[in-house]
Amino acid sequence: MQKTSVVLVLLVAVVTVTAVGVILTDSGEAEPRTSVSTFSSAEEFRTHLASAQTDDGVNLRQPVRDTGRDPNVERIQQLTRELRTVTERIEETERGIGEGELNRSEAEDELATLEQRRSQIRDALEEQREQVNETVDAGERASASVATDAEGGGGGAVSVSRESDTNVQVAGIDEPDILKTGGGRLFYSGGGETKVIDALPPSDMSVSANLSGAGEMLHEDGRLVSLREDEIVGYGVDGTPERDWTASLNSSVFEARLHNGTVYAVLSDGVDRDEPCPIRPMSAPNRDVVVPCEDIHRPDEPTNVDTTYTVVALDASDGDVVDRTSFVGSAAESVVYVSRDAVYVTYTRSDSEADVLLDFALSDGRDIFNDATLERFERLDGYELSDRAKRVELESIIEDWRGSLDGDERIEARNELENRMREYVDRNLRDFETTQIVRVNTDTFGIDATGSVPGVPLNQFALDEHDGELRVATTVGESVSLSSVGSENDVYVLNENLERTVSAQGMGEGQRVYSVRFTGDTGYVVTYRQIDPFYVLDLSDPSNPTIEGELKLPGYSSYLHPLGNDRVLGIGEENGRVKAVVFGVSDPTDPTVHDDYILDEYSSAAVENHRAFLHDERHGVFFLPGSRGGYVFSYDDGLELEKAVNVTDAKRAAYINDYMYVVSDHEVVALDENDWTRTGRVEIGDRVPQPYPRRPVEPMPQPTPTPDVERESGASGDGVSAPTVGQDGEATSLTGREDVTVEVGAGAQGFRFEPADIVVDEGTTVRWVWNGRGGQHNVVESDGEQPLGKPSFGSELADGENEFTHTFGEPGSYDYVCAPHIAQGMVGTVEVVENGGNSSA
Repeated sequence: MQKTSVVLVLLVAVVTVTAVGVILTDSGEAEPRTSVSTFSSAEEFRTHLASAQTDDGVNLRQPVRDTGRDPNVERIQQLTRELRTVTERIEETERGIGEGELNRSEAEDELATLEQRRSQIRDALEEQREQVNETVDAGERASASVATDAEGGGGGAVSVSRESDTNVQVAGIDEPDILKTGGGRLFYSGGGETKVIDALPPSDMSVSANLSGAGEMLHEDGRLVSLREDEIVGYGVDGTPERDWTASLNSSVFEARLHNGTVYAVLSDGVDRDEPCPIRPMSAPNRDVVVPCEDIHRPDEPTNVDTTYTVVALDASDGDVVDRTSFVGSAAESVVYVSRDAVYVTYTRSDSEADVLLDFALSDGRDIFNDATLERFERLDGYELSDRAKRVELESIIEDWRGSLDGDERIEARNELENRMREYVDRNLRDFETTQIVRVNTDTFGIDATGSVPGVPLNQFALDEHDGELRVATTVGESVSLSSVGSENDVYVLNENLERTVSAQGMGEGQRVYSVRFTGDTGYVVTYRQIDPFYVLDLSDPSNPTIEGELKLPGYSSYLHPLGNDRVLGIGEENGRVKAVVFGVSDPTDPTVHDDYILDEYSSAAVENHRAFLHDERHGVFFLPGSRGGYVFSYDDGLELEKAVNVTDAKRAAYINDYMYVVSDHEVVALDENDWTRTGRVEIGDRVPQPYPRRPVEPMPQPTPTPDVERESGASGDGVSAPTVGQDGEATSLTGREDVTVEVGAGAQGFRFEPADIVVDEGTTVRWVWNGRGGQHNVVESDGEQPLGKPSFGSELADGENEFTHTFGEPGSYDYVCAPHIAQGMVGTVEVVENGGNSSA
């Protein structure tokens, strides 16, 4: 049976019109199309299939390179790829048994079959190696060689028995990253180029090639795909790396996946508002991708949209276009999740506060207003206005209505309006912000289902496909400031038609989701605002998901990683420091903290990006990169720092055989995983000294291990509490200016004000400007620790580009905070002095 190696590219084109104006199709239903429909003829499609890959993975359309190798060497490479695949399946099955995801009896039978096949491959490899022509040069012999014992490695051997893959959500589906491994090599993208590093033996590491251009990469079976700003480039890297094809982009890559020769990517593209279609997102080697209006599907109900999504298939061997499908949605809070047979794309639809207020006035609140005011509301409801313009009009209408009342009536009306509005919002909290879900079938390239859930998903881990159903975790109500309950967090179960069946609602009132992980019939959710509740959900009965247990502890975990043996690792922060915590979940009703560790690091790429995390199950360790070095932890008997590697601004790590390679923009350091000694080093770039954090961080005492004991809410675990005022220790004098600016979202993780503590003259206007980093922020007056109940100044939660201003007219000291990020130290002070006066600080 032939295997077709294709690249699926999900392309995004931004438009700023309504779906009614964009889509010319008759129906919002997505009509399934076969992949033949995208070719100019059936003959073209048949020709493409005839030139696809054979079962042994050798692509017939690729020109044969004159390597000078014996045919037995080529066979060795084929067997090597098969051995790697079988070994990965064995590891995946063992992991599934350990985590309880698989039926033990059936899985053990499958393991026996896989082990038998692995033994057969090793025997075949040994036989083939004995027949290799002795004239093969040493370099070719090393690249073709494979260890016959997959448990071997180390000791300076040049054979490859195992290699790490990028840490991914779904086993076997590769995700883009700046570091890849393959054939005993490291591929690292940074500094405008991609380095090819021969990693074996580690004592003799060297940079064997520099590929022009940089970008996140995908890798599989000797093929490297580089995702760049204006192109997608395919390389063959079994031998000397060679560029095989290039697809030009009129857009930028947003997300991508690789599975069995198929790459799924999300790109965004600005489109002329006056001419939203046809769209031309890319040019492949065989033709341009042009999507006419009649091929773009729309939602069933007219709605505002700003994005056109297109799924395109490319042949991975030469970049030729195979198929596509298109639909419209929005780029707001978009998430892409890829399972083994589908691409899920989500986008969020939100009601503005003006819409919420207007809906209330014309429904539950009609009896509050007089007829003349209701008529003005109804006219306003019929206008097409921006949110800002609509809010201005609403405020004008309500102000005129209040002005028509006498003093007693105004007081009563104000209280009645506020209380009933709050009740209305609380009752309808899950209607104001919904996430639309589109599923693209990767076999037919049709949109075979659409659905929606209340709230907003955090990231790809908030979605998970299991036994034909989709589980989705969301935060609801975070953007609705009129609610008395604030935000809550839910998990929804959708059937194969993406229809909501059941849900578990109401986790973490006043908080938002910070991390999610679904494993088999269990879900783990971390919410956060000031403490870190860790929830365990039982999803074994899809008709009745339940919240089984809850654990509260300080800090937060932004990434959850199953460790097996009823343990889940959390990576996050506490008091602005990088934190690792192991949760015990043997009793789902009573999760515990087995151990935790707080690093003397203010940031780690793994806190924000799961692909920067490395887990080596064989050695029972994981790796965290940091700005000051790299950190290797063991976890079998509590968390123990096995090795701290002095590599400035470590980016990633990988393992080949029993060596771990720690990579930065400047160097690669190899460690022997048997004793953690350095075994090799190679420079890959000019050394650029990386400054330590701008604010010197004093060493933090290590926490006392608390096995199986839940900590009291609010305890820091290390004797150090979150700062209550300021961040810099010394205020910045900005006197003598009429207005000053404070950056919101500064720092490595976007959880700082810059400058935080300032001194200004009375009458000075302070302008807080959001830089778009660190998620949603606000600015609100505090008592030094918590927001005041009735602050004299404060903004709404906002992300992206935003600003808030306040003029300080009275001398004094004014503390302020970002309410969602107090625990991260996002606090500051404005000290106002009399003109020409001096600060008392």
